[in-house]
Amino acid sequence: MEKYCLFRRFRESAKAHPDAVACQTKEGNIYQTFTYARLYELSLKFTNLLKQEGLAKGERIAILLENSPFWPAIYFGIIGIGATAVPIDPKLTPYEVNNVLRDSGARILFSSAELYEPLEARLKNILSFKKTLLYPFKEIDTLRPEEISVENNPQDIASILYTSGTTASPKGVMLTHKNFSSNFESIFGLKIILPQDNIIALLPLHHSYPFMVTLLTPLFTGAKITFLNSLKSEDLLKCCEETNATILVGVPQLYHLLHKAIFEKIPNPSIFLPILKAGNLVRKSLRLNLNKILLKKLHQKFGSSLRFFASGGARLDPKVGYELTLLGFTILEGYGLTETSPVVTFNPLKRVRIGSVGPPIPKVKIKINNPNRENAGEVLIQGPNVMKGYYKKPKETLEVLKEGWFYSGDLGFIDKKGYLHLTGRSKEIIVLSSGKNIYPEEIENHYLKSPYIKEICVLETTSAGLSSLYAVVFPNVDYFRKTREINIQGKIRWILENLSKELPSYKRIMGFTIAKEELPKTRLGKLKRYEIKAGYLPAGGAPGAEIGQIKKDAVSDEGLAPREPLTAKILELVSQQLKTKVNLNDHLELDLGIDSLSRVELAIAFEKKFNVNIPDADFSEIFTVKELIAKIGSLLNTGQEKLKPNLQPVWSQIIQKEPKREILDKIVLRPGIADKIISFLLLNLTLLALKIFWKLKIKGRENLPLDKPFILCPNHASYLDGFVAAASVGIRRELNLFFLGYSVYFQHPLVRWAVKIARLIAVDPAVNLTEAMQASSYVLRNNKSLCVFPEGERSIDDQIKPFKKGAGILIKETSALVVPCYIQGSHRSWPRGKTFPIPSPIKIIFGKPYTREELKETGAKKTDGDEYEAIAAGLREKVMELNALT
Repeated sequence: MEKYCLFRRFRESAKAHPDAVACQTKEGNIYQTFTYARLYELSLKFTNLLKQEGLAKGERIAILLENSPFWPAIYFGIIGIGATAVPIDPKLTPYEVNNVLRDSGARILFSSAELYEPLEARLKNILSFKKTLLYPFKEIDTLRPEEISVENNPQDIASILYTSGTTASPKGVMLTHKNFSSNFESIFGLKIILPQDNIIALLPLHHSYPFMVTLLTPLFTGAKITFLNSLKSEDLLKCCEETNATILVGVPQLYHLLHKAIFEKIPNPSIFLPILKAGNLVRKSLRLNLNKILLKKLHQKFGSSLRFFASGGARLDPKVGYELTLLGFTILEGYGLTETSPVVTFNPLKRVRIGSVGPPIPKVKIKINNPNRENAGEVLIQGPNVMKGYYKKPKETLEVLKEGWFYSGDLGFIDKKGYLHLTGRSKEIIVLSSGKNIYPEEIENHYLKSPYIKEICVLETTSAGLSSLYAVVFPNVDYFRKTREINIQGKIRWILENLSKELPSYKRIMGFTIAKEELPKTRLGKLKRYEIKAGYLPAGGAPGAEIGQIKKDAVSDEGLAPREPLTAKILELVSQQLKTKVNLNDHLELDLGIDSLSRVELAIAFEKKFNVNIPDADFSEIFTVKELIAKIGSLLNTGQEKLKPNLQPVWSQIIQKEPKREILDKIVLRPGIADKIISFLLLNLTLLALKIFWKLKIKGRENLPLDKPFILCPNHASYLDGFVAAASVGIRRELNLFFLGYSVYFQHPLVRWAVKIARLIAVDPAVNLTEAMQASSYVLRNNKSLCVFPEGERSIDDQIKPFKKGAGILIKETSALVVPCYIQGSHRSWPRGKTFPIPSPIKIIFGKPYTREELKETGAKKTDGDEYEAIAAGLREKVMELNALT
């Protein structure tokens, strides 16, 4: 039974490949290499060191180290004397490490000074503990690598791997020499890893997945391991290129980030994907990877030798796997658990099925327990790789080992080809009060389609006895910066609403919280759902605040001390403006509630106080108080700070300023004959189409002033609304009617030409609010009318949303008459999320004109005294009244 002894396997491999590189790691700009002979000699030194310390067979010895060549040398040194290794996650807290050491009864700890220092005081209370040996382990310098006689039987425990250290009684998985050896033999038989391979080891070796796939299997095969202790994409790509990596082993989170990074740089994925799909068909039928040739530059970034990606540790989003395959990569997904040493299934290299974790590896059997109508149920596993049990936990062991089968707790089904498909964890299934079963990962993967969402965790929340889905969202702030989108809260809500339309109603997220920091995860990227729920939802499962509740992290000054004069002055000014306490670590929107209007007001306050001008475009790239302070500091010349009285910004002054030249060039106040003819033809064609296909009905057109400018304010539920409003006012009014529109919709060459003819003021109010206000005021001052949509966005459900304060500012400071307007039916025809409209009856009602004073009086009772908000609220009330007439 010598083949089951891990140390003997390693010795045989070292003797067979003495001069080959076993592992390497980068120190500075140089890769430090360890040949098989050197690594084996180092392991013998650790074995002899442990013998000198009086350690014997069966005793537990802990490893608390980051990945390095010393890690495998110590591990084999431990099992070389017949002892049991207890690998520990270096990211655990001192409390958690203490629990693991106490439960395992470890006698010796191998660690580093950095990791050991926080533990030192706690170790004194562990009676079994004897000693800590610290890197660089000078104790072995004088030792000789003497050969040893190894006495291990197959059932000896090689490792105790702890699945969690967060409780006072953590759960240790006992894995024998036979468990690990049989798992290696099964993987080796698939011929996935070859002696000439170089495997990038990113994942921590304390976990069974990287331990087997990036350590034992390469070493027993004669391959090379490259340790990389950085998850930065630039470091990973550089490592792959410098070392000629052939296999990259990672977790779904890594491939999700790679996928996002690549596709964010593709200008028109919808145009590009059909070409890649055609290339993928050729690859399937002729075994010719055309897409790898087409995307040669992309593949060169991973080096010239990369064969495939391996994914495990959690479920890979099928969309990510499929689209990485379209890019010419090969990605093999597998499945396993710590309790199964760990690999259970794996996709064969030449028979990959995206969306599946593959068939069982040799010597391993799986079956589905109590399958439902879809043939899905709990995955049961049988084979020599199944653990001996949980350390000192016979009751828990009996709960999962029954009649020769391991009950995994994972849910899935087996397809006709024998491939396993996972659907979730039995413990993570959300059963709604309606009886519907929800698999959180499925929902999360759906919402992760958006590049604005970096992480999301779906939870169950309960209100009045009814349960629904709630999400904790960590936004992709880098992408918000890239797109110059500053309204994080609103944008996330908009995205969730849009993506929800693609799901059945019971699978939709009904509320959300935005997290300011990454969500808690295991080292392999699995969400710690219980920890997230405890942190963001109170006991009982109901949110403790309105939708969008924010969890604040601790204030961290990071060198910007409040005592510094400039910092203190800025903090004081922001606090005065917002009438709330401000911390350096605060996010402008998420913590302080600063919207685009507040940004303009702040910018003006800084200009008056410090004599500095922060352009709207620059301010849109500032997200935190610290960034704001840094920006102002960079604008101020040393010793030239000019303090002025802190005057409140006056919107009447802002709005009356002349717009910038580039904005004025887009506004045609007096169109030529050709423009008028084109407008006339387009208007009548639009009106004709709306009447024929949409049965358009117009009511109240006589309410529209003919001899004075006005602001037309319709509700907004569809892309059709602008066309309906333009076609319904009549040709005489339409030629004098300008539309305020979101610039991103009019940047495409196919529609850019129409901006002037259609009298579109195409600016981004979120980023350039001042320009939008000034351009709007400019056309009104020139006796032209303006159409604005006060909701600021299309409604997802045809309900009228709150009107933005900006509408109140524009109405108040221009004194223009305001015509409320209600459009009915456009949402049914072309709602958010639909690519094309369908004919459906539409009706538009124009209300009578109102002055700013009348609107203010109507809305005063619905606000807290803010004049602008009162006008906006009054206007919404008038639109709601028109709605009631339909």
